[in-house]
Amino acid sequence: LADAVSVSTTMKTGNLRSRSSRGFCSGSAIFASNTAVGHVCLKEKRALGTSNDGTATKQECDSLGGSYELYTCEDAENLFSNNTEMKASIKDICCITLPSARSSCQRHKKK
Repeated sequence: LADAVSVSTTMKTGNLRSRSSRGFCSGSAIFASNTAVGHVCLKEKRALGTSNDGTATKQECDSLGGSYELYTCEDAENLFSNNTEMKASIKDICCITLPSARSSCQRHKKK
């Protein structure tokens, strides 16, 4: 497993909502806080690895006495706040760009 990352906050399941991120997403993208990202291996408040970057499997986590937990975009924002590589790898999952109302109206006018 990769080097352990200290976890400063308790993971929690977010409310079913989307919100603008505090710098996680760029432009007009919306941060989908409750979207599942993957699994993280936690032991003694430390992230030992994740499923989405291939640094932890359930079997590896179990053998280390860790807890293999599902984590959301909101959890990832907190867990990996200082890990730019990890944040970049999950932006496609967590940052959603919605079509603007103007462009949607223009498409319907052309029909």
